[in-house]
Amino acid sequence: MRFTAITAFLLLSSAPAIGETRTLTFPPENPQFSVAVGDSWGPEITSAGILSAHPTGAAFAVSIFPATATTAPGAVDEVLTEVQHRFTDVKPGELEHLTGKKGLKFLERHATGEDTQATGEDNGARLMLIAAFTIDGKSYFGLFQAGTPQATKRYSADVIAILKSIAPLKSGAGKGQPERGR
Repeated sequence: MRFTAITAFLLLSSAPAIGETRTLTFPPENPQFSVAVGDSWGPEITSAGILSAHPTGAAFAVSIFPATATTAPGAVDEVLTEVQHRFTDVKPGELEHLTGKKGLKFLERHATGEDTQATGEDNGARLMLIAAFTIDGKSYFGLFQAGTPQATKRYSADVIAILKSIAPLKSGAGKGQPERGR
């Protein structure tokens, strides 16, 4: 399943769809960018240093974390390796380059897989987005989104709004503290 053309169009042209937002600076110890996430997603920066958000009650989540890789393809591979710790039968698509409205360049690939932690009537099938980006050309961040096919259809516009909201901070700006906004 290819959402790339739709993702590219919306990433470059649509308005945020996530309503009331919380803007966080990330990473907290050395903020490099801000990102806006809908309040209903319960965005948080975990003790492991991962920006995590998921809509309440949905089998869907987005995570952003610092990568150890020194290139965008390396960061995408790093995310893929992490994904394979929880998901089985992961089938990644081709790498694609996208440039966001704020000039950030993303390297991404879509994937499918089975969630080993799925419960109840959920069969574990997941659609995923694995991406990498850099603010300064030196340090890279991984981005991972996974959800059931139904949740992915429902929340894709929100993920695009989150991606579009990523903005580099001016040198010395921010302290990792969330701000409220719209």
